[in-house]
Amino acid sequence: IIDGYNTWKREVLERDNYTCRKCGAKEYLATHHIENYSEKESLRTDINNGVTLCVECHKKFHKQYGNKNNNKEQIDMFLK
Repeated sequence: IIDGYNTWKREVLERDNYTCRKCGAKEYLATHHIENYSEKESLRTDINNGVTLCVECHKKFHKQYGNKNNNKEQIDMFLK
């Protein structure tokens, strides 16, 4: 885990009030990188590059959009 990752995760969860931004669930939460973690190294710990999703919605997002080249347009569409 990179330096600052745990802080990033906590800050994203706190900002989103420990609530899935898709379905409103408050348990089994995951933090999702809007711009890919593996491809956007400079954004890995940027709180604006994170969103709280429950584990189920996180799986649905990646089933729909895959695991590569994820971006803000995809998460915006997914959250509507």
